[in-house]
Amino acid sequence: MKRTFLLLLISSLSLPTLFSVSSASDPQVIRVEQGALSEANVATGSPSFYVNSSIDRVPDNFRSGFGWYSNAWPLTDTVIEGMQLGLSGSWITPNNESEPDSIAQKVCANAAQWVRNDTIKTSNGSRGFDLIQTIEGSLGWWGNQKFKTLMPKFTIGPVQDCYSNQLQGPGWNFFGFVLGEDPTPRNRTGLVQVSNRMLIPPDGLTLEPDFSGAQVGYSWMSLPLPTFNHAYNNMAGENSWTMFINSKNFKGPLVFIAPQFFADGLVKNPVQKGLTLDVKGGRLGSLAAEWASIPFHKYTDTAGTIYTKIPGLEFPVDANGNFALSRDLTAYGSSAISDSFRSALASGGALPRSVNSDGIFSPKLNAQSPGVYQEGKILGTLSSSLAVKTFESGAAYGFSMGGGARLEKIPQYYKEVGSSRIAIKESDAPTALVNAKFGSLMQTSTHVYQEPSWWKQSPAASGDLTADLRDGSQVTYRWYKFVDQPSLQRFEMNAAEKAGIQGAIEKMQKEWNNFSMMKDPTVGSLASFDEGLMVTPPKGLEIGYVPIVVKQKASDKSAVDKALAAIFLAGNNVESIMKAAADKAAADKAAADKSAADKSAADKSAADKSAADKAAAKKPTTITCVKGKVTKKVNAVKPVCPTGYKKK
Repeated sequence: MKRTFLLLLISSLSLPTLFSVSSASDPQVIRVEQGALSEANVATGSPSFYVNSSIDRVPDNFRSGFGWYSNAWPLTDTVIEGMQLGLSGSWITPNNESEPDSIAQKVCANAAQWVRNDTIKTSNGSRGFDLIQTIEGSLGWWGNQKFKTLMPKFTIGPVQDCYSNQLQGPGWNFFGFVLGEDPTPRNRTGLVQVSNRMLIPPDGLTLEPDFSGAQVGYSWMSLPLPTFNHAYNNMAGENSWTMFINSKNFKGPLVFIAPQFFADGLVKNPVQKGLTLDVKGGRLGSLAAEWASIPFHKYTDTAGTIYTKIPGLEFPVDANGNFALSRDLTAYGSSAISDSFRSALASGGALPRSVNSDGIFSPKLNAQSPGVYQEGKILGTLSSSLAVKTFESGAAYGFSMGGGARLEKIPQYYKEVGSSRIAIKESDAPTALVNAKFGSLMQTSTHVYQEPSWWKQSPAASGDLTADLRDGSQVTYRWYKFVDQPSLQRFEMNAAEKAGIQGAIEKMQKEWNNFSMMKDPTVGSLASFDEGLMVTPPKGLEIGYVPIVVKQKASDKSAVDKALAAIFLAGNNVESIMKAAADKAAADKAAADKSAADKSAADKSAADKSAADKAAAKKPTTITCVKGKVTKKVNAVKPVCPTGYKKK
């Protein structure tokens, strides 16, 4: 492990600051852009692979929020050009379970052809309600990201009007999806920054390098924030879905989705009225990791035998031989926090600092395991090693690989034999295939994310500031008064609306600073976001202002080298970190076992004493009683002297 990272680091540092991902040079080696792992058992099937855990139906009174913990680690041993792979997350859709299927088939009538096809061809008549809108986003790597590293990035992904718009931050959509790579148009914004302590870059939120399997917790909560909807004829509801994060170095609300964003589709398709997340509670049916596009190399020798090579996939297995993708899924009712939030805004009282336990429901996770194929061929024994399991009494899902704590790497090389591609050693693979590379530790670009000209209409409260990030990029940002941030321009708020939402955000920034909202994970540790993202408000702008990223581009070589060195250091220390985590888990278990044994012994001792006391209480005793010179002995369980006698 250490030697691999040292070689990769030296290779990376010897390249120019802006380097591309290397690939195969031998003409016999073909790079196949997707389908390294697929759940389709036919050669022409879908290239995607879903690591999925369904959940039982959530009761109707727990639809005001959902949260969970997701593992953040470098899945692959190099950055891979074109790879699109999400780690564990979910899709929160409006709860339209009671609406008729006939309506579901109309809600996306004006959508793109692929969406219309999906709603028509499926045997599930309610499919339109899954596509009308959703809150997505997760840890992962996306094909059009510009600054990839081994560590995944955290992205935010609200979708409205049947995938006609998907956002990734206050200023940009989801990596060119639908609207292209320019900033989000003024009339399509809707993701609003709340935090005054963390930056949101267009290319995703970076993490500190960590190979040991630390976790990011995040929840979406439907809060009744003051509305600002008069310019849109008050067509939107009051549900402001707000993201809370729990990590080692950031806790609290980060963004909310303006209710108007979810109501935008009503303009061209009034059928959606009353069916959208601004007025409805949420629905969540599973946690899943969507491994959409993983490339692989393919080699055919002179005898026609096919060999393939997939990227190196690695999993930090814990002391019990398990690897959890996610854990601690929680559904929230309005009584959890939303009701008391509403009361606090109305009365001016303090915001809640804890979650009402009556508003919490913990769904159990279920295992779902499709087979693993490649071009329709069974791929080694991956159907077994990547079979989804649940553990921790249904609170976590992932893979169970046996053994002790380690970084488990699955086979990379395969040889086609009949209907299977069996795993082989690297020494048995063709040299040209072994030499075919997938990438380096970091991938940068000449692309520049740049604010649009219409942002200039928003008055800034500071000049331009910069920060270097762990992905080899540099962001430029400015401070804005909350209501002046560019993403709010299109709402053309009046004075009362500005005062209402500004006051609510100031209250949140004051009282919910470092408020995780979520309980810490039941097992494991918390990940840290990139320290470059962490900011401190300037003097005079401590409350009521937000830092908005206006530009992101490649850093200079010294900053890139520093970022690479941090990756190397984390990779070099992974074994000791995992051993320390395993030792701690063992020590915690030993302490818990000792505590349980001590309690059991104490309970037994108390029970024995109680039994002895009871036995003693039932045993006859003899007392001596006297009356003058007359003496009598009385033997009984509770002896009492006769009348006129006194106990001697």
